Amino acid sequence: MATEHRKTVSLLWDHRPSDEERLLIIFGGQIIADLEDTLLDATDNEAGEDAHIDAYAHIIIKLNKHFLPKKNKDFARFQFGNLKKNDGESLVRYYTRIREIAKKCSFSNDSGAIRDHLIKTMMNNVVCIKAIRKNWTSTKFQKKLSWTRKPKHKLKRWRRK
Repeated sequence: MATEHRKTVSLLWDHRPSDEERLLIIFGGQIIADLEDTLLDATDNEAGEDAHIDAYAHIIIKLNKHFLPKKNKDFARFQFGNLKKNDGESLVRYYTRIREIAKKCSFSNDSGAIRDHLIKTMMNNVVCIKAIRKNWTSTKFQKKLSWTRKPKHKLKRWRRK
């Protein structure tokens, strides 16, 4: 037991890059050791351009592939299409929710999709008409979303612009 402990301590202080795999298995415990043995090997595409990766990077790629959440673009697009503004939710918060889900959707033009969705789901027709006529981008929408907190006399001036 003492000899094993000394080997572990010497690995910690005087380790080489080739020892990183053993350190990961030692500190990860039996679960990591079992997963390392049973998980499928990572492909060269996942390893990057370097086809000859070291054992540590190979284990990390296998564990990432197993544990990191998988992306489901179709489900994210379904969520994006069904997103509605909640009662009492500010427009800024609604815009933030739309933007977060749009990141998962892998749209070719995120800002265009966000803009179209905002126009489709907005209750305020004045804002929708202005957005369409002036061809607002999603960032322009974000800047203009704070207008709803202004007093009514300022809103009338804003409508005339």
